[in-house]
Amino acid sequence: MMTLEEILQSDILISFELLKENGITLEYIKQNYNETLGWSNIFNSTSVYSGTKFTVNYTSDASSLVDEMIATKSESSNVIKGALVA
Repeated sequence: MMTLEEILQSDILISFELLKENGITLEYIKQNYNETLGWSNIFNSTSVYSGTKFTVNYTSDASSLVDEMIATKSESSNVIKGALVA
């Protein structure tokens, strides 16, 4: 299993399935980043390679949280807000 930090620092494709396989939930991200580190750099250098993008789908109760998270991306990161999911 990989931690969220290891996943974000690796060159592997990040997907919902990958996060799920490693037990990483939105609740985990909220508790471990918002409370301890804030959102600074959570998407720094994410999907910086040509032709890549990182889409963050969200639930209705997490829309503003996802906006805050995406706002931390670096200039070269291609992180976008995705679709509302149930």
